[in-house]
Amino acid sequence: MRRPIQALLIAASLLSSQAMAGPQEDQRARNAVRVLAEIQGIPEQGIPDKLLDEGRAVIVIPDTIKAGLVIGGRRGHGLMSVRMANGAWSNPVFV
Repeated sequence: MRRPIQALLIAASLLSSQAMAGPQEDQRARNAVRVLAEIQGIPEQGIPDKLLDEGRAVIVIPDTIKAGLVIGGRRGHGLMSVRMANGAWSNPVFV
């Protein structure tokens, strides 16, 4: 697994358990970490290193629901982390 993603996964798993979150938010954090790890584990479908190195944010929404008849929409819950000025990733926030 790539180094930036490893740091993001570790931060998300550790910091999400320290936050004052209920069981629902805790499960959401675990799902986001699991999905990101699964995506990065597939060589053909993982996020390219260059994109992660130059990216400004990572948002993982594992339970996206897509619906629509005349007008469509999507809804989901997950985690977001942004790259700070020093190059490190911020603490994850719920989205």
